[in-house]
Amino acid sequence: MPRILVVDDEENIRFSFKHFLTAAGYEVVTVTHPIDARAILSANEFDVAIIDRILSDGQNGIDLVKYIRAVQPFCEPVLMSGYPSFSSAAETLQFETFAYLAKPVKQEKLCRVVAEAVHKSKAKKNSGHFKSVLQSIFHSSPNAIAICDLSGRARFVNPSFTRIFGYDKKEVIGKHIDYIPAWDQQKTESEIADLRMEKFVPERETQRLTKNGQLIDVTINQSVCRDSQGKATDILFIIRDVTDKREIEKQFQHAQKMEAIGILAGGIAHDFNNILMLMLGRAELALMDMPEDSPARKNLETILKAGKRARDLTRQILAFSRKAGHAKKPVQISLIIKESLKLLEAGLPDSIEIKQNISTNCGTILADPTLIHQLIMNLCTNAYHSMREKGGVIEINMQDVDFESRDSRIDLAPGPYLQLTVSDTGHGMDKDTMDHIFEPYFTTKAVGEGTGLGLSVVHGVIKSHGGAITVTSEVGKGSTFQVYFPKIKNVLTKKTKTVEAVCGDKENILFVDDEAEIVLVMQQMLEHLGYTVTARTNGMEALEAFQAHPDKYDLLITDQSMPGMTGLRLAEEVTRIRADIPIIHLTGVCEQTTAGDATKKIISESISKPVNMEELGKAIRRALKPGRRSTNNESKQQGGEKQWIN
Repeated sequence: MPRILVVDDEENIRFSFKHFLTAAGYEVVTVTHPIDARAILSANEFDVAIIDRILSDGQNGIDLVKYIRAVQPFCEPVLMSGYPSFSSAAETLQFETFAYLAKPVKQEKLCRVVAEAVHKSKAKKNSGHFKSVLQSIFHSSPNAIAICDLSGRARFVNPSFTRIFGYDKKEVIGKHIDYIPAWDQQKTESEIADLRMEKFVPERETQRLTKNGQLIDVTINQSVCRDSQGKATDILFIIRDVTDKREIEKQFQHAQKMEAIGILAGGIAHDFNNILMLMLGRAELALMDMPEDSPARKNLETILKAGKRARDLTRQILAFSRKAGHAKKPVQISLIIKESLKLLEAGLPDSIEIKQNISTNCGTILADPTLIHQLIMNLCTNAYHSMREKGGVIEINMQDVDFESRDSRIDLAPGPYLQLTVSDTGHGMDKDTMDHIFEPYFTTKAVGEGTGLGLSVVHGVIKSHGGAITVTSEVGKGSTFQVYFPKIKNVLTKKTKTVEAVCGDKENILFVDDEAEIVLVMQQMLEHLGYTVTARTNGMEALEAFQAHPDKYDLLITDQSMPGMTGLRLAEEVTRIRADIPIIHLTGVCEQTTAGDATKKIISESISKPVNMEELGKAIRRALKPGRRSTNNESKQQGGEKQWIN
């Protein structure tokens, strides 16, 4: 219900006005003196105030109008006078009084004027509300908002605009904002022309320049502001900064690409390891039967050496694909890094200086020492290649860091980490190069100078250890790689004794692999080591042989990837018949097994192809060691940790 305030020193007028207005549906408050009116106005809202121009004690109703305009902008004052004049009317209008009435005022006219004043008050309130809402949106929006006149000069910008683009408000108001790249000028001008012609311009994604010249990814929504006659007056720009979003999308796409290539790499490595198994196995067997003075001996040794290099390359591929079968253990990597740097220093020219700041007090991580060594060598070799023409400095630092909250930039959970930093003063990289450096076979080196696997292997090693890597670089000033590894509590590890003896004593081994050539090679290697071998080429045949004579065999060696029955499935069936049979799991690609804990417990050893005779012999002796099976099972039941890789 609209509220009306009546201020008049004549009681009969107050009474009449209250009677008329109450009957018309208004809530009416009457007072005699301006002091009382001020007190009521300070504590209550009114839609209309009807005020006598000349009040008792010489008080002027105009002063009360001024007060109302100061404290209640939505209240419409109506002045009355018993002696109206042109000069008093002019003075009244000066203060935007809604109406000026001459006494006596008839009921009909009074109610009509009050109704019109109430309508105006409501309109002002609504307008003020929407204006307040728009101002709130304008100032609180996370998007940059700019309103420019048709010549492109900024009239208004919100706080987000100054935050995103780095300008102070005074630097842009009334000026052309220099934030449109040259290549987008024509497109932008064309869109503004279309808007002025009332054509639809869809939101689009582009780039804009910040004050310091940095390009950021944005989406822009543009519209025309028009006056009441429909004439274009201004252009409204709503700009959303999507730089972080695009960066996250790039990271996601990169991760998908790396995963796809990793799957491909793992498949290639599987077949390649089987081929290497044949090559190395045959060469090793031939070398054993060859006289020391044979001219062909050196050729075979060269074949073995090349085969081992190929095996190392395959392991790099597996490391990249995050499927490398490396046993992790608690290690203090500061010692590994120092050993790696000693080896590296011996091969670097005098023009390359190595500076290191590696604390031996840094914590422990769960890692494979071989892969950590490989990571250091690859990072430092990459740094060397960027400085070999002019020389420079490779700086290696390591320290403990602790993330109190998740770091979205590197996607690491809160917790303690080791931070390894490798920086160089080489030629640096541009953004396009940095977008591809972790992709396999990508290289900026000349043909014959690199495989392009170095940094992709680094990426795979870090991911396989649950870590992360960041890169910063500037052309002409060098690059910095920061690697993060999650720390673990220091763990006391038991030293294991190396099995010196690798030869057998006619123990009977059941060997199974689906490739006939590998079966022949492995059979000869096992027989050369002093074992009796029963060989099969598929899991079902091996299971039937074992079912026929379960007590005949001392050991089962099985390939994992076989048609019909996998190696782990065969191991399960065999242990159902004889629970104490030792089992060695052999695979051409080191994949994480998806078998349950019960299946994992029955595997005594897990080794990957290609395997040489010495490695094979040591694995067999460990598997045949008395009490090995029960020891493994007890350690599992006591919560001991073991790295299971398929």
